[in-house]
Amino acid sequence: MGFFVGIAFLAMMASCLMFKILSGASKDSIRYQMLRKIGVRQELLTQSIYKELSFVFLVPAIIGIVHILVGMNMFGPLLIDPYFRIWLPIVIFIVIYSIYYWITVQLYKRIVLPKEG
Repeated sequence: MGFFVGIAFLAMMASCLMFKILSGASKDSIRYQMLRKIGVRQELLTQSIYKELSFVFLVPAIIGIVHILVGMNMFGPLLIDPYFRIWLPIVIFIVIYSIYYWITVQLYKRIVLPKEG
């Protein structure tokens, strides 16, 4: 039950983050158009998007993982083996979160970058 609730909260949090980023993408498209007009290459704009969105996604992920590890240390004496298979939920978290990141980047690029050709 707790595992399912954790996955549900993860999906909710990642979806909120994705929709927040995508809702501001139309304003960002003006900024990217101006950068394109002054001669910034498409590859550099794409790298900028990857870096910007990775920072936005990584900060909550790192804070969440640190929060879990601190909680595990606090409640460690109450549990028999608190770190037994802890890697499994962390790997699932990283996979799901990475999928949300990839989808967000693809949709964001489609909105803000001008079509080539």
